[in-house]
Amino acid sequence: MSRLLKFKAVVLIVLFTGLALLLNFYGPKIPVPYMPSLLYYLWEIPIVTAFVLCGVKVGFFTALTSVLVPFAVSKENLTPNLFYCSAATIGMLLGVGITKFYASKHSLKGGLVQAFMLTFSGAILRTAIVMLVFLSFLGSSPPLGFSFSEPATTITMMYRAVYDFSLALYTVPLGYIIAEAIKRHFKV
Repeated sequence: MSRLLKFKAVVLIVLFTGLALLLNFYGPKIPVPYMPSLLYYLWEIPIVTAFVLCGVKVGFFTALTSVLVPFAVSKENLTPNLFYCSAATIGMLLGVGITKFYASKHSLKGGLVQAFMLTFSGAILRTAIVMLVFLSFLGSSPPLGFSFSEPATTITMMYRAVYDFSLALYTVPLGYIIAEAIKRHFKV
């Protein structure tokens, strides 16, 4: 990789991470009606945009820095949340990435069908990976878990599955639409 391409990748990571952090710290946060401790937010949209627009490396580095920075500057012990948030974001990107790879091999270029496929696969993989992580750790003692009883774990997992699926239903298509708009107007 040439120095110019490396520089361009670093600039794009900084740009998309900065947008994600601005939306995380200052963007709208809407409490989920059935579980007010969860919030609908917009900060993962630039992560999806970076992933769709710039590829796997830029997308994953943007995701990692965007997830790690808020936890690094927080004064609270948020180890479990960092773990779950990372799993959710990476799961969603895996779903989007697998579908992008499939679409490129089968000549599916852009459009509504690809947007639907990216959204659905991102939502499914995000939810599936978070459910596996929750199943493995939610009942564990801190710092990885919350020491939830089995009934509390089951209820939390049901609510969290709906939350994670629904969050991807707006994050992925908005990230995809923004990436496509940028592609049309700029050479990235």
